[in-house]
Amino acid sequence: GKVGACEMVVLVGWPASGKSTLAERDFATRGYVRVNQDTLGTPAKCLAACKEALSKGRSCVVDNTNPTAKKREEFLKVAQQHKVPARVLWMASERDLAEHLNKLRGFKGGARIPTIAYNVFNKNFEDPREEEGFVSVTRMPFNPHFDTPEDRERFQWRL
Repeated sequence: GKVGACEMVVLVGWPASGKSTLAERDFATRGYVRVNQDTLGTPAKCLAACKEALSKGRSCVVDNTNPTAKKREEFLKVAQQHKVPARVLWMASERDLAEHLNKLRGFKGGARIPTIAYNVFNKNFEDPREEEGFVSVTRMPFNPHFDTPEDRERFQWRL
């Protein structure tokens, strides 16, 4: 790919805060390689997938919770090695909203994330900052997208 045409997008946010939806809907559809630990299994495989994508001139979106500067730095180093800019999209939803979305995910037959995952994220979380080496850090407001009227109705439930 052309210099400047390729980038790394690092998503940051609570479990079930909309990261995968954003990665699939806004990035995978535009040819970005979606890198997700739930799918790939280990952090090392995620880093390898980013290296492979960037070495072929393809942009990638890192669809993990990425709560700490240390965790984000691993991906940032890969971007820097490939001389590609990296930016953060920070899903700025509150914990109670993310937990609500998690319950809705369960209703649709998806895997529910255990409460401990929220506690661990909360304990370790560090606000992402440009000073870490990112070209930008953008807070993403929660923007619900409903596939069906039933989904819209369910979202209004207080579970």
